[in-house]
Amino acid sequence: MHTEPDNCTVRAIPNADLHRAVAALLPPAQASPDQINRHVQALRVYEELTSVLGTAHFGAYRGSSLMAATLCFDHPGRTGLVFLPFVEDRDAIVPVVEDLLEAQSAAAARRGLALLQVILEPGHPATEALAQRAGYQFLADLLYQECPVTLPAPGDTTGLQWLPYSPQTEGLFIQTIQQTYRDSQDCPLLIGRRQPGDVLEGHRGASHLDTRHWGLATQMGRPVAVLLLARSPKQDTAEVVYMGVVAQARRRSLGHAVLNRANQIAAQTGARAITLAVDAANTPARNLYRAVGFTTHTRRRAWVKFTQTSP
Repeated sequence: MHTEPDNCTVRAIPNADLHRAVAALLPPAQASPDQINRHVQALRVYEELTSVLGTAHFGAYRGSSLMAATLCFDHPGRTGLVFLPFVEDRDAIVPVVEDLLEAQSAAAARRGLALLQVILEPGHPATEALAQRAGYQFLADLLYQECPVTLPAPGDTTGLQWLPYSPQTEGLFIQTIQQTYRDSQDCPLLIGRRQPGDVLEGHRGASHLDTRHWGLATQMGRPVAVLLLARSPKQDTAEVVYMGVVAQARRRSLGHAVLNRANQIAAQTGARAITLAVDAANTPARNLYRAVGFTTHTRRRAWVKFTQTSP
């Protein structure tokens, strides 16, 4: 327990007190009972649609009053997603939230997490400055995109052979994914900061622990690309959790072939659309996605804090 200058104390929030935690997370003008209930329901849906391993929520209390809160959801791959209150025009709570983030980081390190992420809406510079002071680094402008599934799905003319994921091919998947990171423009700050096994576990978690639609492409017997596709269990979409082409096989139209494969699988499973997220600074990937019909529907800014040293 840490005592704040304004007589607040920081301690864990019980899981049963989620409504109260959400109320402390929201600005006062948005903390009506209906809005609190909507946010709580959204968090519960988030837990259902993602592979949450546990939660660690912290609150700043003045007496019995909860003044501010941060929420953390642990995911496979030793990562945590942190929700924090926006502090624009709320200078009084900035020191309190700084201490909450300090407590979150210390607790995450004790739990063995490798990194924490904060995903923010654009247009909150004070909140971003707070995150930066707390040790978070800017990771990327993330563009969340969607493309309708086409019927019939176009065929592949590149001669790719696809291997399914299995315990026997796991090592090859890990090795090939590592090779796709070479000269990658997608969130380069993350490259080399986690154990390869943690990276794969993170992708498995983002795939709802369902690897049936994962594939590794070979050409003339050599691995050239990976596609980690997930069919959302409660939505009519398929998500490209990760796709990549190894550096020496780029500029051969393999990216289009991988997306054709994603389209074929999505069509077979009855998905309406394919979704993905891309780093706005990754121009080659954005050009590829634009060429096959992806459009952006949401933009977010991602920040990351490494809680353990690089492997």
